[in-house]
Amino acid sequence: REITVQVGRTGVLTPVAELDPVPLAGSVIARATLHNADEIARKDLRIGDAVWIIKAGDVIPAVEAAIAAKRTGREQIFAMPDACPVCAGPVTRAAGEAAHRCNNPACPARLVARLEYFGARAALEIEGLGGKVAEALVATGRLHDPLDLYGWSVYDLAQLNLGEGGERRLLGGKQAGKILQALQAARDMPLSRWLVALGIPGVGETVAAQVAAAHDDFRAVLDSPVLKSVVRLTELTEQATDLNPRARHRRAGADAGGTAEAFEAACDEIERLGESLVAQGQARRTDRKAGRPARYLCEIKAEPARALLNFAASEWGRRTASRLLELGINPVGAPRAAAGGPLAGQTVVITGTLSRPRDAMADLVRQAGGKVTDAVSKTTSFVLVGEAPGASKTSKA
Repeated sequence: REITVQVGRTGVLTPVAELDPVPLAGSVIARATLHNADEIARKDLRIGDAVWIIKAGDVIPAVEAAIAAKRTGREQIFAMPDACPVCAGPVTRAAGEAAHRCNNPACPARLVARLEYFGARAALEIEGLGGKVAEALVATGRLHDPLDLYGWSVYDLAQLNLGEGGERRLLGGKQAGKILQALQAARDMPLSRWLVALGIPGVGETVAAQVAAAHDDFRAVLDSPVLKSVVRLTELTEQATDLNPRARHRRAGADAGGTAEAFEAACDEIERLGESLVAQGQARRTDRKAGRPARYLCEIKAEPARALLNFAASEWGRRTASRLLELGINPVGAPRAAAGGPLAGQTVVITGTLSRPRDAMADLVRQAGGKVTDAVSKTTSFVLVGEAPGASKTSKA
């Protein structure tokens, strides 16, 4: 029927197909994400189209294709807006990216999404901090960051009006008390949960757990030698690949002298950084030959490491660090796994609903020396299966 646009916590604009409700695999589907403008163009989807709907991974509604034979000629080509549909701020698209973004950090939609993410089960598990409450908090104009919630009283929260169209429906003291109680409990949440809650781009549950395992506390992450080494190692590897005198693009007419010296210098620094990370349990050497440059696979990948360093250096990161210090909150990292643990060297994938939260199970695996990943691959040792598991993971296992 229509294509609407949602604004996420990082400013990414996501087009959504608004559908005539249709029953599918046990539920009624009325909306489905369309991901980005490129995906819409690739599938040639138009406003007013009849479409095929599937459930991706047996769970997520998705538009498979348009039914071109049913077109009447009244369908309209969709275009992403030039201005944010919420705050009217400018929308841009960086070169090489599929995403369109709202660049206004004060956009109310971004703040609402950040609040929901802050209180999500994978983050700080603040029950009651859902969409309606988040929208009402932002509408007051008094809240500009999720951490501002720590300055609210039970009375303040109880007076939130969740009604629509002039209706007065207050949150109430009981629900307000539950939210504040959860906020206080969140003070003692581990570092991995807080890293997820902050909503740093590229830092999801898996990355947060890897970072937490490598650092003692939140303040250590802000000026982390490990993260700096991971980023520098990646840059040097790219540099050495380009400078390698034996590379095809260097074989003819290259400046052998200066290039060879720069290549050797880069290789030396790669080995120094790489072996340092190996000694810390943060990387392993993957090249079997004694050739140069040496190749290392880091536990924490370069892109999230760079995102964390950029966060620490940004005004947002400095403000967050200062606010957490004022609140006396300094989340600590995961307990170090013993090298000889029962799962040492093993890789575990978790799927389905278990008797304890998934992150708690993942922590147990790590404490036993194991590694937790999201996808089944040839390196997977075990798949821990709960109720209603992902069909693709179990079949691939």
